[in-house]
Amino acid sequence: MALPAQSDVVISDTFYSREAQQYAAWLKESIKILHDIVRINRIQEKQKMKQTYDKRHNVKQPEFKIDERVLLQNTRIAPGSNKILTKKTVC
Repeated sequence: MALPAQSDVVISDTFYSREAQQYAAWLKESIKILHDIVRINRIQEKQKMKQTYDKRHNVKQPEFKIDERVLLQNTRIAPGSNKILTKKTVC
């Protein structure tokens, strides 16, 4: 960490400091590789979970393609409508 104040003390580049720098570089690279592997494994597991869910719930792929025009059914109830939202229970 760089200090904001100037210092007259000079730290020599000893064998130990070079070795520590090499170790820090190796450790940084190892952690980066580990994070990449974890990220790839998470993506693969999510894909497996999606396939399992799709199979269990009989998910059907949409028949339309991207940029195709489709008709959408609007099932929202307009404000102030007299539509019944709940069913009456018979006692």
